[in-house]
Amino acid sequence: NPAYRDGATVDSAGNYILVTDSLPDSVFSYVGDGNGDFSIAFSYVGPRAGGYKFLGNDRYEFVGDSLGDYKPVVIVAPPVRTDYMQAVVGSRNNIFGELRADIRRSVYDRNLYSNLDDGDNEAWFYNAQANKNWRRYERNNNLSFRRRVLERDYKSLERLNRADFTRDFLMPTGYLPKDDELLHELKSDISPFSFLDVSGFFSTLDYKNSFKARTGGFGARWYLLEKMTLSGGWRGITADYGEAVTDGEGSGNNWQAELRYRAVERLEIKTGYEKDTRENEYFTTPQGTRFDRLFGELAATGANLRYEYYREDSLTDGWNKILTRNRVTSLFNDRFRNLGYDLSVAYQWLDRPNLNERNFLSRINLRYHDTGRKLRAASSYTISEELRNARGITYIEVEPGMGNYVFEDGQYVNDPDGNFIRVEEILSDNARVRRGQKTFDISKDWSVLQVRFDSDIEEELLEDGKRSLLWILPFYSDDTQPYLYFSRRYNADIRMYPVGGFHAVNITLYENLEIRDIDGGARRSRDDEGELSLKQKIGNSYFNESLSLFKYDRDDYYSGAGLIDGYRMGFIFKQNISGGEVSTGAGYRWAQSDRDERSQIYTVTVGSRLRIIEKGEIRTDIELYRQQFSNLAGTPSYKLTGNRPGEKGAEWKFAFNYHVRGGLRLNLSVSGRHADNRSARITGRGEVVAGF
Repeated sequence: NPAYRDGATVDSAGNYILVTDSLPDSVFSYVGDGNGDFSIAFSYVGPRAGGYKFLGNDRYEFVGDSLGDYKPVVIVAPPVRTDYMQAVVGSRNNIFGELRADIRRSVYDRNLYSNLDDGDNEAWFYNAQANKNWRRYERNNNLSFRRRVLERDYKSLERLNRADFTRDFLMPTGYLPKDDELLHELKSDISPFSFLDVSGFFSTLDYKNSFKARTGGFGARWYLLEKMTLSGGWRGITADYGEAVTDGEGSGNNWQAELRYRAVERLEIKTGYEKDTRENEYFTTPQGTRFDRLFGELAATGANLRYEYYREDSLTDGWNKILTRNRVTSLFNDRFRNLGYDLSVAYQWLDRPNLNERNFLSRINLRYHDTGRKLRAASSYTISEELRNARGITYIEVEPGMGNYVFEDGQYVNDPDGNFIRVEEILSDNARVRRGQKTFDISKDWSVLQVRFDSDIEEELLEDGKRSLLWILPFYSDDTQPYLYFSRRYNADIRMYPVGGFHAVNITLYENLEIRDIDGGARRSRDDEGELSLKQKIGNSYFNESLSLFKYDRDDYYSGAGLIDGYRMGFIFKQNISGGEVSTGAGYRWAQSDRDERSQIYTVTVGSRLRIIEKGEIRTDIELYRQQFSNLAGTPSYKLTGNRPGEKGAEWKFAFNYHVRGGLRLNLSVSGRHADNRSARITGRGEVVAGF
C-alpha cells in the first residue's frame, strides 16, 4: 500500500495557515509567500482522490474532499528491484517456415526496506510461435500459430499486448487477472485464386476459473474487375466471467464491408460500413455498446476527401443513443515549381444527450526554395479548438552538472553545469481555447549580404479573446488578448561583406515573450536583445568588436523578475600561432533596474587553443571581472548582474580533447566559478566517445 507522511511543517515564514473552523480536519489556506505559519508539501494522488486543486506558483486551494487532485502529504516511495532473464531460440527453413521460442523470467521485490514476501515474486513468460510465408499470385500468403503463457506475477520491461487487447476479448472493465494467462492464436491469409484473398483467425484466452474468451472470424477480398475491389468480414466474441454476480456471459459481433473503385488512373473512390455490437452480464446491470460507422472517401494524387458518420448506443435501461458524430477530413499536398504545400483540415459535429460540440483542426505547411536566387522560405500553421489545462513552471533537481539551472540567493539562475532543469507543470485550472501555432523562417543570400529570420508562435486564446485578419501573417501575433498560454520567439540575423570565410558586419536580433494564466492572472516574461558585431583580419590576426543592447521585463512569477535594461560592449583579439591560437579581450556592461538599481561590470579575458600532440588539443578560457553597484536594494536579480555574483570574481575552463584512434575520443574538462561573496565551485567532467 502507498506510504505517506504529513506534508505540513511548522514554519513562521511559510505560505499557509490552518483554518481554525476546519478542525479537526486540518484544512490549510494559502496566504502568500512568507505570511503563513506552515510550509506544506502537496502530492498528486489522482483525479478527485484529494481535497486540493493546484493553481500554480506553489498555491493549492481546498475545494472539498474527493473533489481535488492533491493532498497535503508526501508520498514515501520505497526502493524496488526487478531482475530479468531472457532466452530466445529459433530456426528458419523452406519446409516448416520460421519457428521461435521466447522464454523470460522476472524476480520482483517491491520494497527493499522490508523482508516480507521476499523470494515469492518469481514469474515466467513463455511464447512459442510458428510462421509459414509464401508467395502466390504475386501476393503474400501466411499461416501462423502462437501459444503464450504469462504468469500473473511476471513484470514486463515492454508492452506485451496490442492496444485493443482487452476490447478484442471483451474483458471486464478494470479487470486485474488473478490467475496465469494462457493465449492461443491461429491466423491465416491465403490467395486460393487470382481474384480472391481469404483470411481467418481463431483465438482463445484463459485465466482458469476467472475469465475465458474465444474470438474468431473470417474475411475476404474479391477483385471484381480490374478497377474494383470488394472486401468484407465478420468476427465474433464469446466470454465467461467466473467472478460475475450473474451468469457472467458476454458476446460481441462485428461486421465490415468496403468497396473500392479506381475511376481513373489517379482517382479512387472508397465507401464502407461497419457495425459492432457488444453485450455482457458481468455485473448486476447488463452492459453493452453498439455502433454504426459509414464512410465515403475520394482519394486522388495529392488529395484526399473523407466523410464519416458514426452513431453509438449504450445498453442503459434499454438501448439509448449516447453519441452521433459527423466528421469531414481533407488532405492535400502538391508542388508547383519551387512552391510545395501540405494541408489537412478536419471538422466534426458531436451530438450527445444535452450537449452539442463543434471541433475544428487544420494544419498547413508551405515551402518555397529557389536555388538560383538563393531564397528559401517555409511556414506552417496549426489551428484547433480544445479543452486545455493551464501550464506553470517548476524546477526539478537532477544530478550535479546535468542541469542548466542552479538555485542561488532564492532564485533559479542559468548555469550550464547546474543541478536543476526547468519543466512544464500541469495546473488544475482548465478552459476551452482556440489554439493556434505558427512557424516561419526565411533566408536570402546576396553576394555581399545574408538575411535570416525565423519565428515560432503558440497561442491558446480564451473564449473572450478575438483574432483579427492579420493573424494569417505567419509572423504576426497580438499579445494583448487574453490567453491561457502564449509564447512568441523571434530570431533575426543580418550578415554583410564576406571576407576570408567570415562576414565583416553582423547584426543579431532576438525576442522571447511568454504569457501564462496562473490563478486567473496573466504572468508575463519578455526578453529582448540586439547585437552589432564587427570583424576584421590582418594577416594571422583577427579582431572582433561588439555592442549589445538588452531589456528584460519579467513578472514576479518568473526567475530573474523585474524590469532591467542596459548594454554591453567589448573587443576580442585572436592571433594564430604555430599549433593553435591565443586570444585576449576586454568588456564593459551597464545595467539598471526599474528600482534604479545599477550594475557596472569590467571584464578581462584570455584564452588559448593549442595542439600539443598530433591528435590532442588543449583549450583554456579565463575571465576576470570587477562589479560596482549603486542603489542596491537587497539581493540583485541575476539578470541585473549578467549572472556574475559579488563585486569581483573569475570564471575559467580547461578542456582536453584527444582522438585516440578510429571512432574513439577522450574528452576531459574542468571549469570553475569564483566570487568574493560565496564559496568557489569547480566542476569536472570526463567522457569517452566510441563510434562503431
